[in-house]
Amino acid sequence: MEVRRFRPADADSLAALFNRSHYWASAQGASLSGAQLLEVFAERMMDPIYVGVSDGQVYGSMAFSRSTGRRVGRPLERFAGLYVIDYKYRNSMLGGQLFRDAFQDLVTNTDIRTIRLEVRPTNAQALPAYLRAGFRSEPGARADEDAYIEMVSHLPGLIADMRAANNQLPVEALAPKMNIRMMLTRRAAAFDSGVTMVGGRPRVRYPLESGGIKFTADLDLRTGRLVDLVVEKNAAGLVFPTPGRPEDDPVAQLLARQELGHGGLSATFSSDGTLRLQRGDQPVLLERWPVLRGVDPPAVRRGDESKSVRFERTAATWRAADAAGRIRRSISFVAAGEETSSVIVETTASPASSPLIVTPLCTMRVCEHALRLGREWVGGPALLGIWPKKYTNFEAAFDDPALAAASASAWCDAELGLIATWSGATARFESRTLPQLIGQGPGATVTYRIDLVDPAQCRPETALPAFALLPDSDQTDPDQSPRSPSKCPPSAALRSGTFRGPRETENSAHSAKSQTSSGSEPLSRAAAPAPERPSADRAWRRQDRDACRLALTSDRHELEIATEVGLIEWRLDHSPVLSGPFPAHAAQGALTARRVGLWCAGIARRSGEDQGVEWVEDRAGLPFSPAAGVAGSWSVSPTGERRLSVSAGLAEPSSDQDLAIMVAPNASPNTPLIIRLGERVWRLEQRPYDWRGAVDAIAVPLSNGQTLVVSPTRQLVRPEVFLKHVSNSLLLTLLSAGDAPAPAIWRLDVEPSTSAAIETIRLPLGAEEEFGALDLPNYPN
Repeated sequence: MEVRRFRPADADSLAALFNRSHYWASAQGASLSGAQLLEVFAERMMDPIYVGVSDGQVYGSMAFSRSTGRRVGRPLERFAGLYVIDYKYRNSMLGGQLFRDAFQDLVTNTDIRTIRLEVRPTNAQALPAYLRAGFRSEPGARADEDAYIEMVSHLPGLIADMRAANNQLPVEALAPKMNIRMMLTRRAAAFDSGVTMVGGRPRVRYPLESGGIKFTADLDLRTGRLVDLVVEKNAAGLVFPTPGRPEDDPVAQLLARQELGHGGLSATFSSDGTLRLQRGDQPVLLERWPVLRGVDPPAVRRGDESKSVRFERTAATWRAADAAGRIRRSISFVAAGEETSSVIVETTASPASSPLIVTPLCTMRVCEHALRLGREWVGGPALLGIWPKKYTNFEAAFDDPALAAASASAWCDAELGLIATWSGATARFESRTLPQLIGQGPGATVTYRIDLVDPAQCRPETALPAFALLPDSDQTDPDQSPRSPSKCPPSAALRSGTFRGPRETENSAHSAKSQTSSGSEPLSRAAAPAPERPSADRAWRRQDRDACRLALTSDRHELEIATEVGLIEWRLDHSPVLSGPFPAHAAQGALTARRVGLWCAGIARRSGEDQGVEWVEDRAGLPFSPAAGVAGSWSVSPTGERRLSVSAGLAEPSSDQDLAIMVAPNASPNTPLIIRLGERVWRLEQRPYDWRGAVDAIAVPLSNGQTLVVSPTRQLVRPEVFLKHVSNSLLLTLLSAGDAPAPAIWRLDVEPSTSAAIETIRLPLGAEEEFGALDLPNYPN
């Protein structure tokens, strides 16, 4: 097998490798051609690209690009990606050979100083190779909304500095000493091994040894600047670079703000060329500075922070240009009465060397998206990957003839509608673009207009095949009459069971079942048989030294709780609704070790442009409290015959965090979901590939034939249910504002049929539940 740089003649064979490997766009049913792949490479600025070739056929690839489709690096940075090995070579030496040869050529024959990559935390097989090449993440980094952690290696830059310091020596003399195999790593190293925070900045320690030299280099993880160096052995007599001070991160400055009306909507423009529309501090639209195709890659979630533009403003127009004067744009505001009715953005390139790429993104959260085809709005709820489709890394290969005739694009939530029209460009309806606009040739002026309208003017009238809008009187099961879930008084509290160790689990569960009532009415405290209080020496049993197990029962509910982790299992009438393998663990999506079925934690604000809704492990979960409203804890109470209510709150209100309750239901795979957005209820046909999105409430069919309905209560601040479907598993993240004054309370109802679930999901938001403190003997204060 030969590893070499990619040639244009390899394009068809490489595209065939991606297609049969179901890689990225191919996983959604798209078939890439060699010509499309070359377009992708040009737009993403992929160089260098490496392939593993045998008998003229490509069986492996690895590429380095300026962009991942989500993030953009600086000119001397590259993102490693397209690391694909043919199935029949997965257990061969090809993967390691391709990785080593590609990185060695890159550090030897290019001026690239920093390499970044995005990896799923569950990809344990690739992690050791990445760590040996110097890749690290910041301490405590969590997977982003796409289920990836970003890692960075500054080893190429350090090697380049060593060569510059020893420029009197020939390259071939240094090559055996300066290579990516210099790194000394521990077998059990983690993503952030050797990374510490010093003065508020992450610093990475590289222990290196090769060819008679041994030294330790400390670098600023964000910039790659050498800040400390200790030499232990220097038999080769090399000169080492001089450490310096870490550079400050570039920070974009706000240049202008324009109030637009429409419920607090405003427009802002920053010194890096970023345009935003936002309500308060919640983003609605985000657009990074436009680019010329092949000169810079388009930025989406994170751009090149070092960019700077010139800016001036008049009464109704903002004007800006990049430092070189190649790209100029004007942003105009059209007023209607006291409010702005439209925003017009016009972009021109000079000299006319390449087509413009303009990438405005809709950042509404719980929203619907539609395209105007003829006179009709066609679309559905915005669930990225289902609608719109997601071609991350392969946008230039996006080709959907059914959408080519669209004359307008619309996004709307419960309060606001955005209608976009455009000229001078070809529209690409991929990801959350408004759409993305590609200039119709060098020199073409690209213009788009956003009309701010009532949401009723642009909601989908015709649903795409994945969706069905349910009428108000929808009945999918005529034998089951609709009903509202009944509420039981707080006195029907859970009874405390014993804490049990792993060997007691089966017998204790059987004992708990035998104590439950078979009647349909909740069991009052007076009527309940007095639980047997555990003896003092058996009341508490530690599991893995960090979690206690607690069994609780009422007439219909059975709960098992790991008090320092989360809710292990919820059974209703002996049938599981949520469950986890505690104390064992299993991977799910970007979670390396999920142990429980429900847990609560603080996460970074969901409005973070680069991170989105994080994946958080249950090891970061808040502790359990028998009483609701205790700061920094979560509690649970059966507030209905078939309802469980969960309450949670951060230790202190925080404007930098959201409160998240993670729920892993025992979902029936590939079964339609019922979702609510505002007052509209939709049936969603699930798709086997990865997708995600936000809704107001959801009904999830369970593997036991019942349906779980998850909905917020009325007092929540900015509530949403965020759906993450990865590797054919579903995780719900129940979100609310971290600076809310009261705990977050969510309802989990189990309904016997789809029609009953639909009626429940239509109910107005409920008031705060009446939590009763759980009577738990021997529970510590």
